[in-house]
Amino acid sequence: MATLNELYYSLRESYKLYSDDGNISNEYLIYKIHIGRNLLLSQKFSSRSFVIPNKIRQHFYLETELVEGNEFVSGLSTILRTKDPIQTPLEPFNFKSNMRVSTGSYTDLNFTLVGPDRLPFVGKNKWLQNHVYYTIGSDFRLYFVSTNPRVKAIENIKLSMVCENPEKAWVSSVDYDPAIEFEYTEYPMEGDMIIPLTDMILKSLTINLQSPEDKTNDSESNS
Repeated sequence: MATLNELYYSLRESYKLYSDDGNISNEYLIYKIHIGRNLLLSQKFSSRSFVIPNKIRQHFYLETELVEGNEFVSGLSTILRTKDPIQTPLEPFNFKSNMRVSTGSYTDLNFTLVGPDRLPFVGKNKWLQNHVYYTIGSDFRLYFVSTNPRVKAIENIKLSMVCENPEKAWVSSVDYDPAIEFEYTEYPMEGDMIIPLTDMILKSLTINLQSPEDKTNDSESNS
């Protein structure tokens, strides 16, 4: 794995082979890296047959609270939710379904993600007290239901997920260190994606650098 700093400086050096234009900012290159990384991850892990590696996940500790009323289940006087919204998960849905939720207090509990429409119909079987069902609310908080009374005593949960914006997510992750800038930490992407990512971004940056003569030759060769 490489750091974000290493990625965008490598990109800048490679871009110099095509153009002496030094006006491309680091911020723009970082933006292109985030977009390219998300595209490559979505292409590779869109199938449920792939196991999402830990190295591309980010990890969070989230406090929970009991609140009155909710948008999902009528008749519940209180429901457990996270105090703060979670980071935006990377699409497609496979990344959401592979979020990992656990708690250090009750290691025997199994957490299962369901859609908001299903939450009213789960967590009612008294024979499945070790199952906790949760969903992502419209406010991006996690909401939990279970027949197990211990669930409402949970004070915090651990969350592991693939985030759409890893730089923004890092600030609230367990790995955050205010003494280190994000660009100097390991970027959450597989090492074998670095070359395809570089090629993809260079192609998008240099496509407009092609001379009119080259475009004419390409057009003639394709006809």
